[in-house]
Amino acid sequence: MERDLLSGVKLDNKLRSIVQDSRLSDVYHHNYSFELPRYDRVDEWQARCKQLKEAILISAGLWPFPNKCELRTKIFDKQEFDGFTIEKVLFESYPGFYVTGNLYRPASGEGPFPAILNPNGHWENGRLEMSEVAEIPTRCANFAKMGFIAFSYDMVGHLDSKQFDHEFSELEHELWGVGLLGLQLWNSIRSIDFLQSLPDVDSDKIGCTGASGGATQTFLLGAVDERLKVSAPVSMVSSHMQGGCKCENAPYLRMDGTTNVEIAAMFAPRQMLITGNTGDWTKNIPNLEFPYIQHIYSLYGASEKTEYFYIKAEHNYNKATREAVYNWFRLHFHGLSTPWEEVKIDFGDLKRLRIFSSLEANEFQTDEEIIANIKQEKVEKLEAARSTGQREQMKMYDQALRRLMGLDANDASIQSIKPENIYYGEQLKHKDTEQIAIDQYVITAGAEHVNIPVSVLKNKSVVNSNEAVLFIHPSGAQGLVEDPDSRKIVNDWLQKGYEVATADVFLTGAYLKPYSQSGRNATLDQYFTTYNYTDSVLRVQDIVHIYRFLQDCQYDKLHVVGLYEAGLWVSAALPFLSKLDSASVDLNGFNLDSDEQYVNHFFVPHFRAIGGFETCFHLAEPRILKVFNCSPEVKDSINKLKTEVQMFESFADAFDLAVKANHNSSI
Repeated sequence: MERDLLSGVKLDNKLRSIVQDSRLSDVYHHNYSFELPRYDRVDEWQARCKQLKEAILISAGLWPFPNKCELRTKIFDKQEFDGFTIEKVLFESYPGFYVTGNLYRPASGEGPFPAILNPNGHWENGRLEMSEVAEIPTRCANFAKMGFIAFSYDMVGHLDSKQFDHEFSELEHELWGVGLLGLQLWNSIRSIDFLQSLPDVDSDKIGCTGASGGATQTFLLGAVDERLKVSAPVSMVSSHMQGGCKCENAPYLRMDGTTNVEIAAMFAPRQMLITGNTGDWTKNIPNLEFPYIQHIYSLYGASEKTEYFYIKAEHNYNKATREAVYNWFRLHFHGLSTPWEEVKIDFGDLKRLRIFSSLEANEFQTDEEIIANIKQEKVEKLEAARSTGQREQMKMYDQALRRLMGLDANDASIQSIKPENIYYGEQLKHKDTEQIAIDQYVITAGAEHVNIPVSVLKNKSVVNSNEAVLFIHPSGAQGLVEDPDSRKIVNDWLQKGYEVATADVFLTGAYLKPYSQSGRNATLDQYFTTYNYTDSVLRVQDIVHIYRFLQDCQYDKLHVVGLYEAGLWVSAALPFLSKLDSASVDLNGFNLDSDEQYVNHFFVPHFRAIGGFETCFHLAEPRILKVFNCSPEVKDSINKLKTEVQMFESFADAFDLAVKANHNSSI
């Protein structure tokens, strides 16, 4: 009988109690006061814009870009007013999903005319709001009287757009990148397509303006669609309030301190007017947000292309603000500097501008039917990319996975572990048992206060092979040595001369003991994943950092093992573990086709949209991948991968064979 080498080994790591982890204290939210990063070179800013555009599209579920279906436009029921007309508009942005709105046109004059999109904010009456703080029909009618075509369209769930509720939000849908912000942004992109399809619209002169949530839509659209030439986001550009609705806070939109200010600045060097008020979150525009944006414009030598308008008022798009916006568009589309004084309009009963009755709206596809269509398109795009057999075709999914796991190659906060990043001194412990030498480290990963305790075990009675295996256990390092099955496996590797590394990754083992989860939003409510990574992602990050630390230790070969639920964490880390000799992952009976299991055991928004664990296996490059405790359906999926895979029915079968194979150098 082999000796129990782990007798007397205690890895209940006390190092965690003397170091801090900023991930437990720095929990970001939509009312957080963010610092604005400085950029002093245009190339540096343009690189940032590339990252931000990718982040916006991924967060909106528009990565890869969806297919553009035929609009199937209906323009009908023209109503004539003094100097302008109003028509009802209906077109499809996705198959079966409709954009609803009103088209305001000049009654005379020669086109083609510049056109202005008007997404509404969270006003009670949506695109037909007529109150002291916002008169949307008045604004659009004045645009038409000035010689613009104005399209006022419903935000999702407002007024005539009833296929989705404006409170629509389910974790299962977030897995697939389907949410309010993405639906609205896609509607806005397709609204530009709609305007450019009209013969009386000048396709090179498209603008956009909206207030509050409509302003969020304005600068998001401007950030991802260069067809927008002039914009005026009203009452929303702020560094300390990023929007109070799901339609403004999609998962991953504002990671790493990204704010509306940076997103709005992406419009440079195109013409943009921003507005602020003394009585809402835009109160600092004259002294903070606008100078920042103007600095970005100055990098292009275009400081004069952005201005701000600021008044003493509460949150609004009132008459004074509207007139400032009129003059901004008149100047940059018509070349006119004479001020426009708003004309009051008698619209009669505004219900005449509604598209259809509630009964007619209910005849369209349901939200679940539309979601099913969107999901099916995502699956087909992914399968097409995989079927090529070329890594280049999977590049977009690789990029998305890096962003979802917070391991983007361009993110300075996530970096390889270097010797200077390792805490020595009080943080370095060495202790022996009769049979095992144990070195304990706390490694620092990128941020100053992100620290991970790592233990490395060596068998003192054999010549070690200069190979190491990293074990990740869901109960941390001590859980590894206390669990009978895991203990046997670790003993086997140590007997064969391997060094064994293990750790307490995020909120596991001793890591959990000095803390509670009160500092993090464990229930994922409100807009948590817009600003913060989930626990699952932080565990993946820790695994990657530990692996890079081991690489710096100059082992000849490295292996990694994920046990029980930790097998899921290791599976997601595999694409980031370069030069890995072998990986053994426990899928723990996980069903790759179950949204519920992803939500309960590995919740990462957008993860299923890019293929989930199957994409991780596809992008991974260990010499051998061993998978166990998986269903027949999972086996079928894994068998299609390019990586050589060994599959086992059980925990014991996998590791009895794995250790023998490793010892005989046959893998």
